[in-house]
Amino acid sequence: MERPERLRGRVRAVVVVRRQAYFACGGHASISETMHDGLLLPQLFRRKGFRTSVYDLSRDAVCRMYRSGAEVWRGLAKNATEGMASPRRIPVFTVFLLFGQVLPLPLLIWSWAESFSLVYWLALAALLSGYGIRVVCAWRYRQSWRGVLLHPMGVLVLLALQWYALIRKVAGVPTTWKQRAYRLQ
Repeated sequence: MERPERLRGRVRAVVVVRRQAYFACGGHASISETMHDGLLLPQLFRRKGFRTSVYDLSRDAVCRMYRSGAEVWRGLAKNATEGMASPRRIPVFTVFLLFGQVLPLPLLIWSWAESFSLVYWLALAALLSGYGIRVVCAWRYRQSWRGVLLHPMGVLVLLALQWYALIRKVAGVPTTWKQRAYRLQ
């Protein structure tokens, strides 16, 4: 295994389960209709009475999920079909992410001359809270500081990805993952 110091910017993702609990719950066969096993498997465990927890194993384990930009897009779009990309959720997420993560910086710059206006203070508060969390995560999990600076662009790409996934889902285009096609409602 590569040493963590050399892994800056790589994804760290591991699911560890007890064999007995896994088979008692029916394992992945019980959630075969989904591609979100990292979320739904723990839910299944809890429904069956087993405890789950989250641990930071970034110093002990590494997972490289994707090898190209196209794989990242397909993988995230696949997850979007079971996440924000639904007709009821995406408008809400779009408004919150645009107004909370993307627009505060342009609004702050635009309202700079009137530094005591309500728009200025709201934009400053949104910018500090959005970037504050991003800075803490970058520091704690050794993420790229460039990613912190480009955070609003990342949010715009995330929203584009979600809308792309929703349009494909509404059009009836199946999502493929690991050589399987899923038609999600």
